[in-house]
Amino acid sequence: MEKTKGDANLARAVDLLIQNVVPERKEEWNKLKQQYEPQFLFDADNPGRFFMGKIIGDNVVIFSARTLDVIWAFGFTAWRMLEANAAALFQQVPPYTLGTFVKLPDQANMDEAVADIIGNVDYIRCAPYIQSFVWPDGVPRVDEFLARVDDPTKRTKEEQAAYDLTCMGMAFILLHEMQHLILEKDRKKPANPHEEEYACDRFALEYLMKHIDLTSADPRVLSKRAMGIVSAMFVLLALDIPAVWASPGPEHPSAIGRVQAVIRELDIPDYDLAWILLGSLLVGLLRHHKSILPDLFASTPKGLCHQLIERVGTVSK
Repeated sequence: MEKTKGDANLARAVDLLIQNVVPERKEEWNKLKQQYEPQFLFDADNPGRFFMGKIIGDNVVIFSARTLDVIWAFGFTAWRMLEANAAALFQQVPPYTLGTFVKLPDQANMDEAVADIIGNVDYIRCAPYIQSFVWPDGVPRVDEFLARVDDPTKRTKEEQAAYDLTCMGMAFILLHEMQHLILEKDRKKPANPHEEEYACDRFALEYLMKHIDLTSADPRVLSKRAMGIVSAMFVLLALDIPAVWASPGPEHPSAIGRVQAVIRELDIPDYDLAWILLGSLLVGLLRHHKSILPDLFASTPKGLCHQLIERVGTVSK
């Protein structure tokens, strides 16, 4: 039987992404490709037809035509949430008094900007044609940004930071799907589909975090990778409404369950910037959905994040 052939341009883009994000594992990535022969494809663009990725047969990884746009826009949303919430949240001396957000001078404007982006990103999934989508303020179009990404004079530091965050989040998602393909082809899929999802998340996390010392001793590299993973977890939550955050489906565990499992595996300092990002994202989501923010007693950003995730998990109950 003839195997499906992938999109050559997409395959090159995947190679560049993985090799730029995880340069220390370039040879390993090439061996994985040779062994498992993954073929990457975009699905036809249809309104409302959106999925992060799925496996067809034993060698095709397919994404919806809007996957990149959604991840891209949420990557910039994550950066805006960090800007909107981090200073107010982590300049405090614990315990963290989350209710003081409403008293900050410009908080209402920042919340409105974040809400506008989230609302517009959600429209990407159901717009009649992706070309008709009007990008929200503060989020550059993918094609326009990539056209100038190699020219440092034509991008801001904020745009570059959001771009880096998005690339690392996308790498996590791609590696997650790659592990689905590996399990399928090796005939080692767990009987429980939830366990398969957790296994694919672990594979992606370990691939990004395990051998960083081979490429850099700079702790900022570890932090940046962790932030990319956090941004990918944010996409899981942001794509759903609070009512289903804690609700598992037949094929997937709950979004909260996956987030909790991933952050338990993050071996980073308690005050790492990734925890500050995650705390900012969780607070931003709770505020966006009009959830009451309790005062929390935690001595570190990591501890606060664990408490916030528990709070997010109770929103739908």
